[in-house]
Amino acid sequence: MPSTWPAPPVSECPFALPREQKHPLSNCDTQVVGSQENRLDPAVVAEAIAAWNSTTPKGNIRNVVEAILTSDSFFDPEYYRTKVKDPGEFGNSSARALEATIDGFDVIEPTFNMDMHLFTRDDPDGWPEGGTDWSSVGGVMYRIRFTQSLGGTADGISWPTQALLADNGVASAEEIIGFFNDLLFDGSLTTSQEQMLVRYVETNSRHLRVVLVPGSVIYELQVRSVVALMLSLPQWNFQ
Repeated sequence: MPSTWPAPPVSECPFALPREQKHPLSNCDTQVVGSQENRLDPAVVAEAIAAWNSTTPKGNIRNVVEAILTSDSFFDPEYYRTKVKDPGEFGNSSARALEATIDGFDVIEPTFNMDMHLFTRDDPDGWPEGGTDWSSVGGVMYRIRFTQSLGGTADGISWPTQALLADNGVASAEEIIGFFNDLLFDGSLTTSQEQMLVRYVETNSRHLRVVLVPGSVIYELQVRSVVALMLSLPQWNFQ
């Protein structure tokens, strides 16, 4: 007989944010080469200007980009995963991480719903890089809905759940969570977060514990469900 998990109090949820803490998407105007006030690093600006002036004629874009991408600030841990993904980046990175097959058309509507209306931007300066531009209630809701579609059986979107795990020697609940923690978050989830996710993947929709048998239908459903949950975590919105 399967047993049931006792539901933990909400206050014990490891993913809950303190009341005084803003939602991560509401305070994210950082850029890779900027500070949290969205100011550019003066040293990087100086290097980029020097690169611009280093050629004849001036303005070799390749040199400028190289100066930025090889700067110390570009690799500074302070700026790691501090830029919020725009809707296109969010959808593409989610699909790419799971080696998903997408026909292309099925990402257009989710991207539109996440507030990025492709090929319609009037201003020639590109899409916003600040997180506040992508943090509407509806936009965040549709991000979660997109991850749910990856966890389900949406038309036009599929990913090789069983093969991905088998090819990487993953079988148990702990191995599943550890694998996707490394794949999606570079292993940055805490032990308590991993434990909660293990508990989730071992529990079905009726709050009963399930036995995970690789290759079975239940195994695939549970894995897809927990991956959808992990992709909906605030951390996945950053790059």
